[in-house]
Amino acid sequence: CTLSLPGGGTSEPTTTTAPATTAPPITTAPSTTAAATTAAPPEVFPAEPPLAGIIRRADGIAVDGILDAAYLASASISSRHQDPGYVNDPALAVDPTEAIGMKTIYRGSAVEEIPDTAFTLYLLWGEEDGEPYLYIAAVIRDATPFTRSNAYMAHPNPWLTDAIEISYRLGGDAIPTIPKGEDTYPTYHNILVDAREKCVFDHSEEAPNHTAVVAQRSFYFEAIESATARITPDTYVVEVKLPAYTESHTGTPGTDLVREGGEPMAAGDLVFLCIELLDLTYLPEGYDSRLPTEEKYKDEWSYSPLGAWARFENDLLPYIFSAGNRNAAYLAAEGTGPAVFRLSAQYAE
Repeated sequence: CTLSLPGGGTSEPTTTTAPATTAPPITTAPSTTAAATTAAPPEVFPAEPPLAGIIRRADGIAVDGILDAAYLASASISSRHQDPGYVNDPALAVDPTEAIGMKTIYRGSAVEEIPDTAFTLYLLWGEEDGEPYLYIAAVIRDATPFTRSNAYMAHPNPWLTDAIEISYRLGGDAIPTIPKGEDTYPTYHNILVDAREKCVFDHSEEAPNHTAVVAQRSFYFEAIESATARITPDTYVVEVKLPAYTESHTGTPGTDLVREGGEPMAAGDLVFLCIELLDLTYLPEGYDSRLPTEEKYKDEWSYSPLGAWARFENDLLPYIFSAGNRNAAYLAAEGTGPAVFRLSAQYAE
């Protein structure tokens, strides 16, 4: 498949105008709603929960790392730096209807300044052969591009790299409540897509396009598709196709977690999104040629590396930076929350 994005300029399309042909900006929060692009009557939705946008429909979107014009006629949302003062002053919290709050989640000791890393998400939904899907395209700017090897990315929890982690919850009538003491998963499902350039057909056990630790995986994880394209030295596009079904679970990871599939999503249903952007700011040349050969973890539920793997990964910890709203404590703070979208029956035209 072709891995490219037409254009590459800096014009600033919005969700209320005709689709542009150049690459969109990734630093400015978009309009809080997407205007209808057809003559259909206006849709009326409940005031709660507050929405970041309305996701228009487009059937049969090809997952190839290209930002199709339909994306630009649907919902979008960008990242915005989160002032740490929000802890004491909720007025400083990034409004989740306007942007994804980039709270610092991890900052290595060698990362002297917060990196100039940002993204914009574009969303569509539709059907293929009667099956519903949610499409997400992320345009990511990273001024320090470093990618890991296929061999490293085939290991569980390969987070020491340039990547985006998308956590999502589909369906329901209200913002999900994360049980006390739990992380965002398994309430939300997670997928990590790194910055290696790859087609949807490249996905394999030996070099997966996307991954998620067992505790974070959706019931429909095996049906997910993704592709990544680099459009400039410091900009890449990640595109993901998620089966659009509700799902549920019982139990907790590592003990008795059981997931169950649910109902297909339809117009009017809600989508809840949380994001963590990973930025590796330095990678020694040839580093991945020294991957340890031992088992990395105690079992599939444990993600603290053992022995040689712990020493290997500790070398890079000083150079990793991650930020976003994919953090249970942040989501529970006053004025914050996931980005909430509602599916529309209207087509992105």
